[in-house]
Amino acid sequence: MTTPAAQDAQNEDAWRTTTRRGVLLAGAVALLVGVTGCSADDSGSGSTSASRTPVNVADAVPIRDLRDSFLTDRARAERECYGRSVTVRAVVLTTGASEFGTPTIEASDVPGGTHLASIVLPYDDRRAESFRRLESVEVGQEIVAVATCNVFVDGDDFLVLKNSDITG
Repeated sequence: MTTPAAQDAQNEDAWRTTTRRGVLLAGAVALLVGVTGCSADDSGSGSTSASRTPVNVADAVPIRDLRDSFLTDRARAERECYGRSVTVRAVVLTTGASEFGTPTIEASDVPGGTHLASIVLPYDDRRAESFRRLESVEVGQEIVAVATCNVFVDGDDFLVLKNSDITG
């Protein structure tokens, strides 16, 4: 029988393994706070692009690492990510209107890979501009998105990132 202390150690080891690639998610979030200004906005409309700090591509977290942190320790990932601005690196699977009519990029970590995140561009008064921006994004293209971590979809195991500014 595993003791609670041993189980905690195993959970911590799993967390470290999943979020490796340089830093733990907690460290990555702390780093991203400095890079992006880490807002608490999760309204979907959020701040304007002009108010965000320029993206440092080298600091972008791979989308799989962020998604996997929710699979490994969801409570911790929610505490550290929900409502906060994150900078992620991803590969475009599809672009267009979501089932809700919002300008969206479905993303993975490799071309043709598993759907790991829906990256939703601004859909307030910038909606038309966001759909025009999607026209310049190609399937298979690597992008960096600065976005608000909004929700993890159970069952389908993907993230929804809103109010996204993309480069790439």
